[in-house]
Amino acid sequence: TNILKGILKKLKASRQKPRFTPLSWLTIRILKNEPDQKLKQRRLPHFILNYIRPYEVVKTYTEIFVEEIYRFETSHKKPVIFDCGANIGLSTIYFKTLYPNAIVQAFEPDTTLFEVLRKNIECNGLKDVELHQAAIWTQNTQLSFANKGSEGSHIDTSGKSAQQVQAIQLSSILANLDSIDLLKMDIEGAEY
Repeated sequence: TNILKGILKKLKASRQKPRFTPLSWLTIRILKNEPDQKLKQRRLPHFILNYIRPYEVVKTYTEIFVEEIYRFETSHKKPVIFDCGANIGLSTIYFKTLYPNAIVQAFEPDTTLFEVLRKNIECNGLKDVELHQAAIWTQNTQLSFANKGSEGSHIDTSGKSAQQVQAIQLSSILANLDSIDLLKMDIEGAEY
């Protein structure tokens, strides 16, 4: 019964047209064959994207814009969204596409990714987005960080990494707000 339910669910999902245009076959092939050392810029169906690692763009764009893993409903005209682990900003761009008047707080500790995030927010003219080059943590402190310039960057709890990042206590930020509409956390295991 579960197998049949799963098949029916897949069939129904495949009939639904996504709200956002998926990447074309050609765009995916081009992205998958680009080098991943230099900053590049490409016009995607709904915005301009600066990026370094093209294979991460294909995966992340599909998850966020086609599958809409972060889709949520709110009745607020100016929803407050926290994007913890903003990476290069695809999720932030998605939130601002859904809710153009949203107020977004985006956090990204990786130095390389933060600079690409900043470029993406600027070149798309996104307003009411506050960028923080910091990790989200349980206290305000400095943390050892494995700065990889990719989705694999993470807090190094072993303390072996020479790279240090500023960490911000999430609860102290939230204490100053009446409410938020979405708390997105993709912070490579530090959610715990």
